[in-house]
Amino acid sequence: MGLLGRRPQALPDCADWIIDGRLAAMCMPTREELEHLRELGFALVINLTEKPGPTQMAASVGLKGAHLPLEDGAAPTLE
Repeated sequence: MGLLGRRPQALPDCADWIIDGRLAAMCMPTREELEHLRELGFALVINLTEKPGPTQMAASVGLKGAHLPLEDGAAPTLE
């Protein structure tokens, strides 16, 4: 089961499930895509870009946002 006890739902085109129904990843979302994620039951958006814009936009549609910028789009480390 996934978000809110339901099966994984269809995500926006540029998104994909990392853990079915629990964790997804996507490119730079539009406001409409963030609204769709909220409607699916998502509660948190973690922004790994250097720009705070996606985090602020997430908050504007009722999602919690965390900004953890990674330099030049590098992969996160375990540290």
